[in-house]
Amino acid sequence: MNLTLNNVYSLNHLSINLYIYRENTMKFFTTAVTLIMLFSLTACNTMAGIGKDIQEGGEALERSAQ
Repeated sequence: MNLTLNNVYSLNHLSINLYIYRENTMKFFTTAVTLIMLFSLTACNTMAGIGKDIQEGGEALERSAQ
C-alpha cells in the first residue's frame, strides 16, 4: 500500500471521526445509564410508598371488620 499524503489525511480523518463517534457514544451511554438509575430509584421509593399505603388500607379494613 502506497501511503501518499492524501491517504494519510484520509486515515487521520477517519481516526478522528471514530474517536468523536466513540466519545459521543460513551456520553450517550453514560447519560442513558444515569437516567435509568434515577428513574429506578424514584420508582423504588414510589413502589415502597404504594406498598405501605396498601398495607395500611388492609389494616384499616381488618380493624373495621372486627
